[in-house]
Amino acid sequence: MTGVYKYVIFILYKETKIMKTQFELKSFLTENRETVIEMHSRLTEERFFSGISLKDFMTKVYGLMLLNEIMTEKRANAHFISLAQSVYNDNVKIEVVFDRDAYIAKKYTNTVFAQNLAL
Repeated sequence: MTGVYKYVIFILYKETKIMKTQFELKSFLTENRETVIEMHSRLTEERFFSGISLKDFMTKVYGLMLLNEIMTEKRANAHFISLAQSVYNDNVKIEVVFDRDAYIAKKYTNTVFAQNLAL
């Protein structure tokens, strides 16, 4: 019985610790919302913008901060810009169009290899 009781106390302690951390992170992000809004506005001006909304952008930044277990304001200040930048980079999609068969056919014109390509 004692082991179960300790386990329940640990879970309750952990939940209160997480709730306190979430509150601090939410207030930290509220204080720095202008930075997040500015990054999102720069993202919307990108040529290869993926179309993420401001709410989703903020939620992803918040989620990354939770995943990195940021518990202090000092650590939040140190990691905030890099985490927001990683969300920024994840939502810029650069597509490269490269036709491998056309490139090979052009490179090996008038050769047996080019004649055997199934274009």
